[in-house]
Amino acid sequence: MPQWIDMRQHIKGLTRGDSRTIAQGKWIVLRVFRRGQYSQYWNEARKEAIGGPKWRYDDLLVRAIAKPGTIVSKSGSASSTPPVVGVAPLLNEIGLDDPNTWVFAIEVLKEELPREPLIGDRVYDIQEYGQKDKPIAPVHATAMYDVLAVVREHGDYGRAEVFYLFAQKQTGVS
Repeated sequence: MPQWIDMRQHIKGLTRGDSRTIAQGKWIVLRVFRRGQYSQYWNEARKEAIGGPKWRYDDLLVRAIAKPGTIVSKSGSASSTPPVVGVAPLLNEIGLDDPNTWVFAIEVLKEELPREPLIGDRVYDIQEYGQKDKPIAPVHATAMYDVLAVVREHGDYGRAEVFYLFAQKQTGVS
């Protein structure tokens, strides 16, 4: 009987490298917000966060493969057929790629992720992205992305194998 494909092993090989694959991944910081737990910046009287984020959060160092752009495809042969956006409904027009939009593929690591990433979480590129071992804090952020969509890739027995995070770069925000 053939052995099942284990996408977790494949993504681990791609991000960290193994005996057959050269590591292609980089370190990023995934900021997972604790929805429902207000931060010290939340002003209840004004119903807004002043000087920081609304929710408390956890910053997690994870390995990811990053690609600029979105996944956009067109179905049908007639030109009047409306465009079908693939797994990332981020763009309305075929052929447009926003250079500030990125796709991050991250490993599903139960021990490192407190929950699945959600829309509204953040991804930070860091200066220490190319290290073999996990960087030691403090790390230096070079770019910030807001997660606009999350796609969970299912594998054998319905378990989550890979998370694809579709994110928009935020410029001029610290």
